[in-house]
Amino acid sequence: MPIKVKPQIKAWSYSRLGDYKQCPLRAKLKHIDRLQEPGSPAMDRGALIHESAAAYIRGELSRLPQDLKLFRQEFRVLRALNTKAPLAVEMQWAFTNKWAPCDWFGRDAWCRMVVDVATAPAERRMRIVDFKTGRNRFAEQAPQLELYALGGFVRYPEVDEISAEFWYTDQGELESKVFIRGTLPLLKRSWENEVRPMLKDRTFAPRPSDKCRWCHFSAAKGGQCQF
Repeated sequence: MPIKVKPQIKAWSYSRLGDYKQCPLRAKLKHIDRLQEPGSPAMDRGALIHESAAAYIRGELSRLPQDLKLFRQEFRVLRALNTKAPLAVEMQWAFTNKWAPCDWFGRDAWCRMVVDVATAPAERRMRIVDFKTGRNRFAEQAPQLELYALGGFVRYPEVDEISAEFWYTDQGELESKVFIRGTLPLLKRSWENEVRPMLKDRTFAPRPSDKCRWCHFSAAKGGQCQF
């Protein structure tokens, strides 16, 4: 009788880790069983705003979309910078489990992140910007800046300092944190420890919480979970 191999998550991203922390079973259903969750107007709007922001920075739109007006000056700066040296816009960064850059679709891709904007390195510094729609949730989202900084240091070995930023476009609020290259070993260890439980999990037990009421896979919505 053939041995049944237990399922396993082998690659991760910040959002995938978030799914797992909320509920391991939900992460399994989404990322191993590939069951689709329905979209939402908020998600569709967020995707459209990201596309519009990228198009404006690249010069593909002549006017800044109204949804981005609270960052009008900041977007003009990025657009001007892009005319001098193309910025990394909507870039897909992937890394092996040794933190070596690799192809997004490569078999050895272990960690993936999408960067909204990364400025060209100048004087050994750079900025990484992530656009956020909805309310300011910096207190819970701040660790994502660490991951962007980690990716930036690995991708650009000539950079010693990174300003990682969230632009909350609906609020007109900017949150940022500055990282120095000396913290890179600590960032690597921290994220390796953070994702280890998810990558080692083979059971994916459900984690009931007040969020179950909103989960597409819950019993209340006719899904695959008993909760």
